[in-house]
Amino acid sequence: MIEDTARSPDDILEEAPTTDAEAVYALVSGGTDSTTAAHVAHQSEYLDLDAVVYIDPGIGVPASRQWVQSWADSLG
Repeated sequence: MIEDTARSPDDILEEAPTTDAEAVYALVSGGTDSTTAAHVAHQSEYLDLDAVVYIDPGIGVPASRQWVQSWADSLG
């Protein structure tokens, strides 16, 4: 039997500061999943996001890198 262990993003992010991390990076390919995860981390009251790092997914979309750079710059 599989138990429902789904947790909200807030539940997960609330636990993140208890780890012994020196820095917090969001790895973003430009797709909706990684961009949304980075946005949630950026908006979290539990984390201080140090940087956004572009990850090339290898699918040949040159505009993705520029879009991620522009989006990351808009975060401040």
